[in-house]
Amino acid sequence: MIKINQILSVMFLFFINMNIFSQDIKEHIAESLKSVVAVRIVGTEPNTKRQLGIRIGNTDKYEPYYNGLGSAFFIAKDLDLYLVTANHVIKESPDNCILIINDSNNLRKDIPLDSVLLKSSPNWYTHSKSDVSILKIDDVKLSNLINGPVNAFMYHQLKDSIVAPERNSDMLVLGFPGGLGINGNTINTITKSIRSASDIIIYPYENKNSEHFLLDDNGFRGFSGGPIISLPIYDYKYEYQNEEKVYAPYLIMDKSVFGLVSSGKTDVGGGYGGFYFIVPSKYIQETIDMAPGYEGLFVFKYPNGTLWSEVVYKNGLLWEVLSNFRQNGESQDKGNLKNGNGSIIKYNLNGIWISKTTYKNGRQIDAKYNDSDNVKSK
Repeated sequence: MIKINQILSVMFLFFINMNIFSQDIKEHIAESLKSVVAVRIVGTEPNTKRQLGIRIGNTDKYEPYYNGLGSAFFIAKDLDLYLVTANHVIKESPDNCILIINDSNNLRKDIPLDSVLLKSSPNWYTHSKSDVSILKIDDVKLSNLINGPVNAFMYHQLKDSIVAPERNSDMLVLGFPGGLGINGNTINTITKSIRSASDIIIYPYENKNSEHFLLDDNGFRGFSGGPIISLPIYDYKYEYQNEEKVYAPYLIMDKSVFGLVSSGKTDVGGGYGGFYFIVPSKYIQETIDMAPGYEGLFVFKYPNGTLWSEVVYKNGLLWEVLSNFRQNGESQDKGNLKNGNGSIIKYNLNGIWISKTTYKNGRQIDAKYNDSDNVKSK
């Protein structure tokens, strides 16, 4: 009888934590949806013909694309914010774009991109051999216009090597195919479950050989520029929380951005089937690194104005933490990060640690999060 009760107790804890896990996944998806926006070239409202969209083979010609709309997403490189899209989405008129985004009340805002540019970096950066363009955004201006923080994928979630997802991995493509999801007073990011159909292959882009991987569907126009992501992977283990042994989920692999949609092809292999051509996220990373990142000392302060932490950045990368204090002025462990290598500890307003993160050459390579109720309740 005791063994049966023990088994039932373990099953009960398992189902409780499966519910927690499911809730975590929902939150990751919700955050991802908010990180994706639409970009429209001014003058390309529906029924206005513009030559945007799908490149025809290895030529400079495009199939006509009638609504001039593509997808884009935000990447945060610590203090710096970037808008990422496919170059062919904005190529015809890069200085004349409208950003379509929801504000903090989930109401649609159509914002001219030139109103949220940084004066120090007003131009698009484009990869020399891949269909990627990025624009550095003034996150303070944009936050003021949408009355809240800007949701973004993290720079460390970009794969830093040219790699395709495993063939059996479930992926999500996010965007606005055929203009779906942007009608009315709010925008609603469309998602599609999909899997990789290839390893890395070579396919021409503007007469230069470029690495891509394929997804097993050609989709609809409008996904161009949207991200391809994998959701985080969790497992379970016993751990002690508040001196009680519980069966709790823990993160094995964080959410990843594997690339962006370059185009959909239906004429590959003599017309058999169709595929998405995907730009690996390494090219996104390289394009972001072309733009100047924050350089020098940045001082973080508590809401009451007292010093919290002094941090040194090098081209947008976290390089060294000089100090870390509680609100009462008492010093707290800042970690051992120096010259971009080592770890840092982040705290909430009450001085409770929330994450311990490891860096190599300024790039995050590992993180441990404090999921205890003590953190969540404060």
